[in-house]
Amino acid sequence: RFRGKVIMFDCGIHPAHSGMSTLPYFDHINPAEVDVVLITHFHLDHSGSVPYFVNRTEFKGKVFMTHPTRPICKLLWHDYARISKISAEDQIFGAADIDATMDRIELLDFHDERQYKGIKFTAYRAGHVLGACMFMINIGGIRVLYTGDYSREVDRHLPQAEIPNLRVHVLIVESTYGIQNHEPREQRERRFTNSVHQIVKQGGK
Repeated sequence: RFRGKVIMFDCGIHPAHSGMSTLPYFDHINPAEVDVVLITHFHLDHSGSVPYFVNRTEFKGKVFMTHPTRPICKLLWHDYARISKISAEDQIFGAADIDATMDRIELLDFHDERQYKGIKFTAYRAGHVLGACMFMINIGGIRVLYTGDYSREVDRHLPQAEIPNLRVHVLIVESTYGIQNHEPREQRERRFTNSVHQIVKQGGK
């Protein structure tokens, strides 16, 4: 919340919980006051609550995400709803909620500046997964960069996260692995290809 504008960065679920306990603490906010929801990527811990928030709260604003994120979200949301249906009391949204949500989503390209209710925002590549982005927000000349999950590692299939060539006044950084060292990519690739070769030798088992 800044200068009368309310932005929600990502809207995920807690994958280790079930039912209503998977949701963020929506009771700590007024969904009707949220102007815009910006989804950085399709992983459920960042997007999984969107169908609930859009359909089962008083939220009336808009949802934005990149073009690749939308169809993958749809697949993951339907899969999550199908698994949750095994115990109907734990289901936080269903297929009808997902279909209605798809109509509320607006798409944007990387580097495409949008403006909504006096809020300017631009998506930058974040690496991480297909379609993942960071959001640069501009409200009254104050710029906030929200990274979501990002990767600066050179990858074979995705560009690395960009560094916007703009002055940032506030930086909000994903830090889940901030104190951990990842295994070098070359070692991960070697372990993966060795596993593939071993499975092929065993006839696919």
